Amino acid sequence: MEGWKITLAQLAPTLTEVRKNAGRALEVMYESARRGSGLIVLPELYLSGYAVSGFIKSEAEKRALRADVAEGLSMLREGGKKSKTDILVSYPLFEEGAERPYIALEYIAGGETLALHRKINLCNYAQYTEHLNFTAGDEVVVAKSERGNAGLFVCEDLWHVTNAIFAVKLGAEVLFYPSAATVLERGAAPGCLRNWQRLTVGTAFSQTSYVVCCNQAAGGGEYYFGGSHVVAPDGELLLQLPFFEEAVADVVLDGKLLREVREMRPLVANERLDIYRKYI
Repeated sequence: MEGWKITLAQLAPTLTEVRKNAGRALEVMYESARRGSGLIVLPELYLSGYAVSGFIKSEAEKRALRADVAEGLSMLREGGKKSKTDILVSYPLFEEGAERPYIALEYIAGGETLALHRKINLCNYAQYTEHLNFTAGDEVVVAKSERGNAGLFVCEDLWHVTNAIFAVKLGAEVLFYPSAATVLERGAAPGCLRNWQRLTVGTAFSQTSYVVCCNQAAGGGEYYFGGSHVVAPDGELLLQLPFFEEAVADVVLDGKLLREVREMRPLVANERLDIYRKYI
C-alpha cells in the first residue's frame, strides 16, 4: 500500500428508501472522485437503513427489499465504473437457505464485487437485538484491492479482537468497521465514543494497522451519534467527524508509515496463532 486517499461518508440513510440512499451515495462518490479519493466508506446497513427488521417480517416484504437492494447495488456499481472509485457499502443480504438476512459489507471495485463480508458478531445486549433478526457470518474477509488490503468488518465485530488478529494475518493493512452505533440519550455520546476509541486505538496499535470506523449520523427517531474516525497504526487519531450530523471528509492513509511501524514493532509477524489450536 502506498498513499490511499479514502472518504468517510457519515450519512443518515432514510429507512427502506434504498434508491434515495443509493443516489445520495453516488453524489458523494462523484464529489470525492473529483478530489482524488479512491474509496468511499458508508455506515452499517446504509442502503436500507439500520432499523429495517420491522419491514421484513413477511416473505413479500423480504422479496421487495431484496429487489430494492439489488437495484441500489446496480446503481453503485455503475457509478463506480464511471468514477473509477471503489466503495464499501453495507446492506441486508438475503441468501437461499438462511431464514434471516445477513448484515453484509461489500467491497465494490471497478463496478464489480471484490469481496463480501457477513457480520460475524451480532449484538445481543443493551438496546440491540440483532441476533433475533439477522444471521451471523462465519468468515474473516480481506479485500485485496489495487490500492490496499482491506479487512472487512461491521460494528460489533470490532469488539472481538480475534477478528482483527486473523484479518491482519491474512494480509489486511486497513481494518474497516462501518457501524450504526446509538446512544439512548444525546448526552451519552462522548462517553460512548470514548469506549469505541479505546477499541479502535488499541486495535490499530496492537495490530499495527489503520482502523477506519464510519458510523451513521442522527436520523429518524434513533440517536446514531456519528463520531466516525480513523486511527493510524501508531495509535494516533487522524480524523474525527462531529456528533449527530452528516459529514463527509477525506483522509490519506500513508503506506510508508504502515511499513515503518510494522518494521519497528513486528507484532503481527511474531504472532503464534498455532499454539491456540488446543483450546478450540
